[in-house]
Amino acid sequence: MKAMLKKCSAIAFAVLFGATLVACNTDIKVDYGYDPASYVTLGQYKEIPADIDQTGIVNAVIEERVKADLKDYITYSEVDRAAQNEDSVKVTFRGSVGGSVNEGFSADDYEFIIGTDQFPIDGFADALIGMKKGDFKSVILKVPDNYQAAPEYSGERIVFDITMDAVGQPIVPMVTDAFVKENLGYDSVDAYHTAIKEKYDSQIQERITKAKKEAVLKQLSENNKVNGYPQSLYDQRSSDLSTSILFYSTLYDEDNETYCQRVFGMSFDDYVLNSVNQELILEAIAVKEGLKVTEYEYKGDLDDFASQVGFGSKDDMLKKYDKDYIVKQMINNKAQQLVLDSAVYNIK
Repeated sequence: MKAMLKKCSAIAFAVLFGATLVACNTDIKVDYGYDPASYVTLGQYKEIPADIDQTGIVNAVIEERVKADLKDYITYSEVDRAAQNEDSVKVTFRGSVGGSVNEGFSADDYEFIIGTDQFPIDGFADALIGMKKGDFKSVILKVPDNYQAAPEYSGERIVFDITMDAVGQPIVPMVTDAFVKENLGYDSVDAYHTAIKEKYDSQIQERITKAKKEAVLKQLSENNKVNGYPQSLYDQRSSDLSTSILFYSTLYDEDNETYCQRVFGMSFDDYVLNSVNQELILEAIAVKEGLKVTEYEYKGDLDDFASQVGFGSKDDMLKKYDKDYIVKQMINNKAQQLVLDSAVYNIK
């Protein structure tokens, strides 16, 4: 009798376990609220050719690191010309708020490297460009919002009266075998560059991956025609991007429109529309390829996905987006990965 009970329990467990596995592997149904194929005429999305300038990326990283390493060895020679980017300047300035000079925003013989050193008031460094020794200039700028050094002046207009005392031109040492051996500890320039490539290989690979993605997705948008868009999708993307871009634009004391024009070379509305078009193309690909996300994938990938889209945890993401929305984005990621994996890369 006991043996029979054990056997029945084992069978029951097997049946229950099997049912659990089936449930975990069930495809999650999503509701777009529209048919993506009705908005997109699909063209080529597999085996997209893409040229990648890997040599240029490697050289750019090397140049950046060399420039950083040479910083301590640069000297400056005073010149009688207008100040420009990377010059060292010495200025005297008085900052006035509400018509009164504020000593906290004033200084004598203030030394500053344009384009390298940071000044707490945006626009100050730009005002120095074009000034020669002895020149005087008044500029009206704005104290940043939430200015921690002097919160009482946050957001206030400030008038700077600036006198250029001196302009110094940078003298950058030649990177020769003798220089790197004496100052940087390498036997030759080639050995130095090789060491940079090895040390910063992960950064190089990240840039190559980014270049691949940008090149392929640009071609994807050109190959596949979007005939329109559902207003609900546009409104959702506009809301999402407005919030995410606001974080960065605020750092530069800009609005979203100004930030998009400066960083992406397009208006905020055009940036939203590009995002919508790309999403519709990926959705159309997903439908055609029958891409799905299972319950098992959803639960297992939730933490990583939250991190990829900028959330501190899956709980933070779930407070803002529901399961249906998240699953659709996971499916879009699959579609994008399919496109990237099948692309034909010409590495130069």
